[in-house]
Amino acid sequence: TKTFCRRGMRGCGSHVRLLRFLSKSNYFMKEIYYDPNFYEFRALAEIAKMFKTPIQANVNLKDSSSKEQIEIDGLINLKEKEWPIEIKSYPLTERQIGLITDKYKHFGFKRLKIVAPNFINKIKNEIDIDYIEFHPDFSLIRKFYKNWKIKLPPKIKKELNTGKHHFRYKLVKRSKNSITRFINQTDKCIKIEEDIIKEINQRIPLNNPPVRIYWSTGKWLSPKDLYFKNLRQYCLGQLLVFDIDGSLIHRALFPCIISPKTGLCNYCIEFALLHTKRLVKFLKNLGFREIEIVFSGRQGFHVYVFDKPVGIEQRVKIIKELRKKKIKVDELVTLDKKSIITFPSSLHGYSMYRNKTIKRVDVFSLKDLEKIC
Repeated sequence: TKTFCRRGMRGCGSHVRLLRFLSKSNYFMKEIYYDPNFYEFRALAEIAKMFKTPIQANVNLKDSSSKEQIEIDGLINLKEKEWPIEIKSYPLTERQIGLITDKYKHFGFKRLKIVAPNFINKIKNEIDIDYIEFHPDFSLIRKFYKNWKIKLPPKIKKELNTGKHHFRYKLVKRSKNSITRFINQTDKCIKIEEDIIKEINQRIPLNNPPVRIYWSTGKWLSPKDLYFKNLRQYCLGQLLVFDIDGSLIHRALFPCIISPKTGLCNYCIEFALLHTKRLVKFLKNLGFREIEIVFSGRQGFHVYVFDKPVGIEQRVKIIKELRKKKIKVDELVTLDKKSIITFPSSLHGYSMYRNKTIKRVDVFSLKDLEKIC
């Protein structure tokens, strides 16, 4: 680069302009801000794969002397030494690194792995710091959506054909001062599979593909109006959907363990599977028969019920019964008409597994799933 700089300054104006462009490109590469949840999960999965060792995720520790608590993004055991892992989805300055290491030093840690897209300055500290610069490869996400073949069960396909569901797309990168970046469906109704494929490949930037695609559980007279505030929005009914999240079930007992083989937490899957089986049995006892089960793509399942429209009063009764039976579901997804859920057959960019319809939940296996890698 230095050699090119000298030649550029002596050469023609085009060289100087190219040099300025490259300088700006390098600057913006340092300034990349990823979606935090996407970046953290991808980083943990890649580190587990790199060291061929499971990683505990989102570990809560308490200092016995001060009773202070700290949440660690990850904890890995290497050669009988525990390494806490701190993950940041944006470039780190010397000052930010100092604040991070002071926190871990306060809790008595002697070593630390820090993961970030870029380190503007690295520092030496009393703590042994292992700097890991990580840029997730999301070219596979873009490739998936270029060749996307949507596979929907007839009942879900019929819902899509109404054109009354709102869509939302969560992107890999975000703006500097925002937590997440969404692109919302604001221009037209999506009625067929080709519409959503076209939307993804034409409207969303190549260098910032979607890590999540959501659709609304409610049907709306004008789905695009959900994006705008202070507009009167007319709901035409709501799908009866249950969201079972394995991590919310078992995290009260112990943290997630990211497997180096699957990149998923097997506890999440097992706990979610158990509660999904119990939920399906409960629904069948209520007389429901038209049930579709979809693997969420990461740590749980979505259960769709199509027998008949179910009003809010009956939904509340169902949720109360589920509480009594200690069947854990995300209650807002079932009760709130403005809730959104991952679109079936899309790619879960955190795990790189595809949302997939499960024909028989009693014989479910991770081997049956589609991982894009």
